[in-house]
Amino acid sequence: MNFIAAGLFAVLAGLTGASSVSAQPLPIRDTQEILQEATKYTVRIRAQVRYAFSGESSGTGSGAGFLVDRQRGWILTNSHVARRSPGRLDVAFVDGEYQPAKRLYVDPHFDLAVISVSPETIPLTATTAALGCGEDVPIGSAVAGFGHPFGLRFSATRGIVSALRYRYPAERIQTDVAINPGNSGGPLIELNRGRVVGVNYARLGAANSAGLGFAVPINHVCRILDLMHEGKDPSPIQMPIALAQIDQREELVIAKSGPGDWQALRAGDRVVSVDGAVGLKNHSQLVTKLRGRTTPFEIVVSRAGALHTIRIQPSLTAPLIGQVGIGVSGMILTAPWLPDDIDLNPERYLVVSHVDNASEAWGAQVGALYVLVSLNGRSFSDPEALYAYLSGPDKPKRITAIFRARSPEPVSHFAYYEAAFAVSDVRRIEAK
Repeated sequence: MNFIAAGLFAVLAGLTGASSVSAQPLPIRDTQEILQEATKYTVRIRAQVRYAFSGESSGTGSGAGFLVDRQRGWILTNSHVARRSPGRLDVAFVDGEYQPAKRLYVDPHFDLAVISVSPETIPLTATTAALGCGEDVPIGSAVAGFGHPFGLRFSATRGIVSALRYRYPAERIQTDVAINPGNSGGPLIELNRGRVVGVNYARLGAANSAGLGFAVPINHVCRILDLMHEGKDPSPIQMPIALAQIDQREELVIAKSGPGDWQALRAGDRVVSVDGAVGLKNHSQLVTKLRGRTTPFEIVVSRAGALHTIRIQPSLTAPLIGQVGIGVSGMILTAPWLPDDIDLNPERYLVVSHVDNASEAWGAQVGALYVLVSLNGRSFSDPEALYAYLSGPDKPKRITAIFRARSPEPVSHFAYYEAAFAVSDVRRIEAK
């Protein structure tokens, strides 16, 4: 996976509003005791996907996670471990057998998911991870990663926090802790008091990338858990804008405005405050600040030396769980899911989420992320409408489709392709 300062977490602490998952300061503890405790809250996770959504691939994968709420059976992990696609999900505690689990929440911005098991199946010896919500984690802090690298179950690796940085598309902790396949979704543990300060998810995908691992900062996670504990939807708000990537400094600069209230923003606007909060430095902090918000808020921007206040009525992003896909001839079509789909797909047509090898669609050279412009002369933006057409009394036997994709040549931004093939294996699939 090619994923790729101390004061940053002070800003984040003010964003989380952490309450239910925050804790009082713990005494300094022995490292061995901390890591022994980690075996009690860390779990193994196995996910099996037959029908892949959101650009994922089918197959079986595994990783780690950790218990964050025993009463509710909540376990935190990566979205790429729990998967965004429908399929079987199982969890095992140390010395235990795999048991069924279900996806509760999958985040569209961070590589995060909250899954659950039946509380009565949790071993009596299992403990809940202590989360470092609202705490500062300075560069140089001693930390350990815990997980199952290359199938070596419940293993610890040790290092330091190397940096706290934003690199598109998300904010992350950089660490020299060894993070390998099987560590994803496991805790990054501060070794002074044993708090979990991050969720490990990747290392830089270069050949010589030893010592370049990344974790989702726990303060972003705490906001999600707080909203869930309150019975609220923790989804980010829809932000149909683009922010400029700025080298060597962190600030929010509008690159492109969006529809509705967002059209009052202008390219080049510099964000001064959001809902009264100043000092937001990147997209991730903005996402966490406004996560779950359904009431109006104000953005103050600096434009040509003057301040302008824009009032926004937000709406939440559609949940990934419950997303419907339509399978036909080896491809799966879903509603668009990427935040900038409006550029490639302003009509909100259905998008090819996955194509099976050796299928009719594959043989017709249909690719993932292609936009379905028309199918037998009809356009579809609703998966249910497509399913009704393909499975109704006048269902077609063949498909002639027009697709739009990014051009492989530097002569235009987009290219259009026609593909024709037989209709087979029509099915409605729901992400659960």
